[in-house]
Amino acid sequence: MVTDKFKKIKIPILLRTKFNLYFVLLHIFKNSEFLINGKKKALIEINKKTSLKNFDNSPKEVERKKNLSEKDFLKYLKAGVPVIFDKEALEWPATKKWSFDFLEEHYGDEKFPIVSKKGLDEKYQDPSLPKDGEMISIKELVKSWKNKENNYLRFCKIMEFFPELQKDFNLSWLEKMRQCFIGFSYQSFIGPAKRVTTWHCGMTAFFFVTVTGTKDWEMYPADLSPLMNVGHDGFGYYFSDKDEDEISELIKEIKPYKCTLEPGDILFIPAWMWHRVENQTDTIGVSYRFANIRGILRFPVLTTIRFFFTNPSFLTVIKNSFKKKSDHDNALTPKLYVK
Repeated sequence: MVTDKFKKIKIPILLRTKFNLYFVLLHIFKNSEFLINGKKKALIEINKKTSLKNFDNSPKEVERKKNLSEKDFLKYLKAGVPVIFDKEALEWPATKKWSFDFLEEHYGDEKFPIVSKKGLDEKYQDPSLPKDGEMISIKELVKSWKNKENNYLRFCKIMEFFPELQKDFNLSWLEKMRQCFIGFSYQSFIGPAKRVTTWHCGMTAFFFVTVTGTKDWEMYPADLSPLMNVGHDGFGYYFSDKDEDEISELIKEIKPYKCTLEPGDILFIPAWMWHRVENQTDTIGVSYRFANIRGILRFPVLTTIRFFFTNPSFLTVIKNSFKKKSDHDNALTPKLYVK
């Protein structure tokens, strides 16, 4: 039996409902001071009145499983609990042959957009680094590390532009394990040590395949979203100001799931799970996203806002999926595929 270790945290239902109402309305009336103040007061009340009684606040390491079967993984998928497929991808071609030299040699002159947005990049306001949307080649990226500039390609569509790279992954394993017929784009993360992707969550579940390097992950379940001081900027993802705002004191006391990923490890992240990632070394990783309907609908408030009040809209995602070739217009707009 797989259980969510955070289930015993009891956010009062009336306060949760009150917070969610303000949260939804703020995606319609974004500049309403009345709604902004109402949401803030509701969050303060939630922090004061949420009970941690009977909650085990000891460190929570993500489980590691070797040769986890499709049947046993389904338990984690249904429960919305992360799990690591220990060294599952260690013998995949990508893990064996991909390196920064490999990418430079074969794709070094190809340029991709920098994704540097609030809630994703800890340095999104750093004037010394490229701005969101600026293009950078693989060669320029790696060269910047030698110059201590630490540029980072997040959500890179290199596997969409060069689909031959997909053959370096065990696609039959990925398709079997996702246990649904709708998938999303591959997103690659090519970055230097010590860079951080800040607290955020999104609608799709995903497998994160660690190709090279080491990453530290922290995670909270989506059920704790009211405690995260979640933003209402209308992006296609949600972000948290929990590390910056004194009104989110309770979440700082709650220990998250934690894990360290090494080459060959595959981490399952459920739909809407909050996560923060720090590169311990220069690293390459690939996120394989899929539409687990059970996980998406488990949090109807987050799903409703994502479908109707965010940018890119879900209609844009569907339209993008019919394009024969990928483009750089929006690195965060995925492409659906059915297989």
